Amino acid sequence: MSSDGANVAGADLSPGALAPELDGAAAEALAVLTLLTTGDARDIERAGHLVDEAFERPGGPRRLVHGLSSVSAALLVLLEFHGACPVEEGLRRVGRLIAQAETPA
Repeated sequence: MSSDGANVAGADLSPGALAPELDGAAAEALAVLTLLTTGDARDIERAGHLVDEAFERPGGPRRLVHGLSSVSAALLVLLEFHGACPVEEGLRRVGRLIAQAETPA
């Protein structure tokens, strides 16, 4: 991950009035979280590259924060309705929800 504090300090991270959505931003955030939860050094490095890529795109930091808040909201809903489950299972369930939401009817 980038160690450039100026990058982070200058980024517009305010989520604004966006409601959580299971969209492309959530899918990108889910990829980062899934890689981080493996504990494998290579996966953590890959997650860092994804975050760096997000910060290089215009609006990328805001999109990543929005995606993370959407994934967090989905995990909270799953916890509320289905009870506790292993992290990996919760992330898989959110992934299925994102796929369903992104698939045209």
